[in-house]
Amino acid sequence: MGNCETCIEIEQPALTTERLASAVRSGDVAEVRRLLDSGVCVNSPIDDDGHTVLDVFLVEHAGTLQAALSPRGAARRFDADALTAQLEKEHAHAQHMFKLLRDRGATVSYSYD
Repeated sequence: MGNCETCIEIEQPALTTERLASAVRSGDVAEVRRLLDSGVCVNSPIDDDGHTVLDVFLVEHAGTLQAALSPRGAARRFDADALTAQLEKEHAHAQHMFKLLRDRGATVSYSYD
């Protein structure tokens, strides 16, 4: 009946704003780039409150910074130099993600409510 298999790459996840938000949450720069290159709008709202993927990024990055202040699990065994090196690595990755999103025009949501 249908030949949709010839039109759609079945192996790839759907091109949705939800998928973009998920990729931002997980820090998957390659997937974020793929989705944006495929036409997913960087500023489409991800929820009823109008939040964008840049809002998601900010929340995730804030969590990373907070975790650096209060290490848990295996990170508690790191010395100060190791914790600083880990934070530097995570921050560099976050800068890469932020630059990608901003280069594509991402903005934070804002309302006067």
